[in-house]
Order: sequence, then structure tokens, then C-alpha cells
Amino acid sequence: MLRVVVIVVAVPILLAGASEDRGPAQYQGEGFTCLLPHGVGVVRRTPANDFVLYDFKYKGKLLLGAYVGNHPDVGAEFLKEDRDSKRQAKEKGYSIRSVTRKTIGGAVSREVLFIFSFRGDWNDCLHFWYRGLSADMAKVADAIITSTEPAVEEGDLKRVVP
Repeated sequence: MLRVVVIVVAVPILLAGASEDRGPAQYQGEGFTCLLPHGVGVVRRTPANDFVLYDFKYKGKLLLGAYVGNHPDVGAEFLKEDRDSKRQAKEKGYSIRSVTRKTIGGAVSREVLFIFSFRGDWNDCLHFWYRGLSADMAKVADAIITSTEPAVEEGDLKRVVP
């Protein structure tokens, strides 16, 4: 009888441990790192030699797109200089520009452009975008974006990267 009680007690403990959230996983992209919330996967595509595309998927559906290269396809609002991006570039070594749009129905679209000014090589820009997400899915995508930092690479080791 004692064995049965031990088994009955042990099984729920094992199952509880198996269902715990593992937390975000570190992802290393081309020139950047970010944290992936549980359930998010990444597909890396290289349609050309001078840029890389990433598809961040959640439950099999596209959540967030990313481009790494030197010529992102962004609107004019990203190209104009502003004080905040100049300050960020000076303090961090890179700047971030962002535009968010919400529809009357609540769908959220966003573009974020990281400019890694210290690199001087082919992957100076990281452009994230998502379109028409619900507020909850936009939060998942934003968690990835806000966790993004430039990757410390061999040539960058002498530089302090936040």
C-alpha cells in the first residue's frame, strides 16, 4: 500500500515540473541577440548574399519579420534625423527608431529600425516589422524587439556594448 501512495504522490509532482514555463530562450541572429518567449521559433532565410531575413513564428503563424543588412525598406519617417536617435547613438553606440499604428478595431502594426553605427560592415541595420496583430500578440512580438541587443562579435570585443 505504501508503494501506491508514493507513486500517486510522485506522479503529480513530476507532471507539475513538466508544465512549468521554461522562460525565454536566448537567440543569436546575424549581428544581434534577442530573447524568444516560450513557443516562438525562428526561420532564417538568405535570399541574397547581402542580407538575411528572419521569420519569428508563434504556433506556426508569422508573428514578426526581421531584415539584417544595409538597405532596409522603411518609410521616410525612419530616415529623418531626430534628437532621440542621435542621443541613443552617442550613448549606446546604436540608435532605435520606431513607428506604431493601431486600427480602430484594435489591430497593431509596428516597424522598428536599429542602426548599429559602430559596425561599418554589411549588417549595419536591423529592421523588425509586424502587421495587423492583436494586442496580445503584439505584446509577444514587442518582447522580442525590446530584448534585442547588438551581438558582441570578435571585432567588437574591445567595445563595450550594453
